[in-house]
Amino acid sequence: MSFTINTSDNELFVDVGSGDIWISLMSTVDIRLKKCKKDISYAVNFLHSGECSAEDALETAKQFNIIRDELSKFGPDKIIYDSEDLKKEAPWKNNISPTVTSCANFYTTADGNDLLFEIVNILTYAAANKVSVELR
Repeated sequence: MSFTINTSDNELFVDVGSGDIWISLMSTVDIRLKKCKKDISYAVNFLHSGECSAEDALETAKQFNIIRDELSKFGPDKIIYDSEDLKKEAPWKNNISPTVTSCANFYTTADGNDLLFEIVNILTYAAANKVSVELR
């Protein structure tokens, strides 16, 4: 099953790919960034709910930049696959590209673009165009 992030005007979308990627990003943020959760509450809410209003989109985009900065401090070996079951092994466990240097640049879209960059991009578009964003 593939997930997409869509704007409510259907002008922009991001093909996230499998739910495993989204769950892993959410899990990694939940576990690795506990200390700064209050500073990224809008972004954490979006990761969990899959929804962001037009009014919150710009702040959420800013917080995803904080997430990128904070995740860059963790090597790819610190990626969490599933916070519900920390012993569960990721399908990519022993197959991470050598170009991945941190948790910040691990997550990519289905077509190979940087997922965190694409999230910031779609949220910025949503704020500017006063539309909401939803994960489907």
